[in-house]
Amino acid sequence: MAQMNENIATAPVSPLRDFFAKPRIIARPGFNRWLVPPAALAVHLCIGMAYGFSVYWLPMSQLIGGSASLQCPATMSFWQQLFTRDCDWKISMLGWTYTLFFVFLGCSAALWGSWLEKVGPRLVSFIATLCWCGGLLLSSVAIYFHQLWLLWLGAGVIGGIGLGLGYISPVSTLLRWFPDKRGMAAGMAIMGFGGGALVGAPLANGLMNYFAGPAGNGVWQSILALAAIYALFMLAGTFGYRLPPMGWHPSGEKAQKTIRNNPTIQVHVRVACRTPQFWLLWMVLWLNVTAGIGILGMASPMLQEIFAGKLLSLDLSWHELNGEQLKRIATMAAGFTGLLSLFNILGRFFWASVSDLWRAENDLYDHFLPGRRAVRHVAAGESRRLYRAVCLRNVHYHFDVRRRLCQYSRLSGRRLWLTNGGRDSRAPVNRLVGGGDQRPGTGELSARVSANARGLARARLRYYADGPDRPAGVGFYL
Repeated sequence: MAQMNENIATAPVSPLRDFFAKPRIIARPGFNRWLVPPAALAVHLCIGMAYGFSVYWLPMSQLIGGSASLQCPATMSFWQQLFTRDCDWKISMLGWTYTLFFVFLGCSAALWGSWLEKVGPRLVSFIATLCWCGGLLLSSVAIYFHQLWLLWLGAGVIGGIGLGLGYISPVSTLLRWFPDKRGMAAGMAIMGFGGGALVGAPLANGLMNYFAGPAGNGVWQSILALAAIYALFMLAGTFGYRLPPMGWHPSGEKAQKTIRNNPTIQVHVRVACRTPQFWLLWMVLWLNVTAGIGILGMASPMLQEIFAGKLLSLDLSWHELNGEQLKRIATMAAGFTGLLSLFNILGRFFWASVSDLWRAENDLYDHFLPGRRAVRHVAAGESRRLYRAVCLRNVHYHFDVRRRLCQYSRLSGRRLWLTNGGRDSRAPVNRLVGGGDQRPGTGELSARVSANARGLARARLRYYADGPDRPAGVGFYL
């Protein structure tokens, strides 16, 4: 028996397993922690293209018909539409790809958040690269053969798992390196995710124009090219991850004072899920993204179909535009999607930095009032007011995403925020609630209801979180 144990102990470790091992990426003394944020941004900018996928909805709905969508017969069932190659997909059915993105983002973060702490961010990020880029590759095959079920499986399910794993690994790493700037660290991590469409949407539109020809509109070639480009950048970011040694703290008197004044605690997920703080945070974020993600998911077709010729100073509907005019407004729509992404970046990083200056419960209110005022102008009908309102609302929508990470880190501790935060998987419901009704006026109504309900939830959250150092696991059990 002793001989057997000795053989097991001295068994060689495979080079591949050693390469991804957690001890392998422990930083050496003198490592500059500011080298980690670029690696995190490289990963998040790639998976953030999920926000810009709306640039593909209209081209995907015209794969068979060409210049116009070829409608399926009214007698064709839902299951037949998943496999048909004789008629075009509806935009409403393509939107389920976007739904699946965030369903599996939340589920994968909840399921494998604690696993990340065991194996380290390099392995998790590598698997995220395989899932996200592999999902895009499978999506291009699905578009080539015109199989909607394969598109949902590739981009929605497999790609969504890649989103979840790729989302949590950079955040975990940066929170380790910046315990004195937790808000800014979370903001640096997720600003790349929010800004992915700023680069990806115009790039996707340019690739479609480049590959377009008599044989097709270049959609599957564009997605295939994106998969290759994103694989290179995500692998570069993955191999750039480093972890601080055990017991490491940033040098400097100011940093040490910040850590002492903002201690973190470790609360197990079973305890955290029984507290009001967890469920109030869950409610705030769910209500917020009900409207926010719904707008981002349909940004490009919404701008093209609603404004149509007015974007070119022409009094023409979308169906009356010629091919050249459609190409011009498609470029504008890609720019609009990228612009939303720009304000996404600004909101995430600005509010993240602000939250380091005062308590997160206080900046909830500084965020709430401007965002709520913006909602009132969304359906006013005048384009400039709509433009300003959407941009302002996008800044404040992504405050909630950033603030949630800081709140979970403060209430649950750095090691356990991944599991606790991952269980805040609100996407399966918010998309069903916010994205299903496309009748005129319902968007404004749902946004108003969401804004008022968020105010109540935030007020309750501040009531329960009545001390900066109060453990989440003490009292106030639901």
